[in-house]
Amino acid sequence: MTEDRNDFPKEETRNPDEIIVRDIDTFHMEVMEEGKSIWCGITRKNGQIDHFNICVKGKKLSTLWSPNT
Repeated sequence: MTEDRNDFPKEETRNPDEIIVRDIDTFHMEVMEEGKSIWCGITRKNGQIDHFNICVKGKKLSTLWSPNT
């Protein structure tokens, strides 16, 4: 949901499934369960850590963005 994504530039996030991350220091991705879920950890240059989960639920992809942990 865009209202939870207040750290994204509004002029660049026109679609609810759009994610733009700037100032990345480290991008870490792991397959948590083959064919079912992927976890991404993003460390920004200011030290903020964001998490992004992509899961398969039936025939649909589900995503969860957890900024600033």
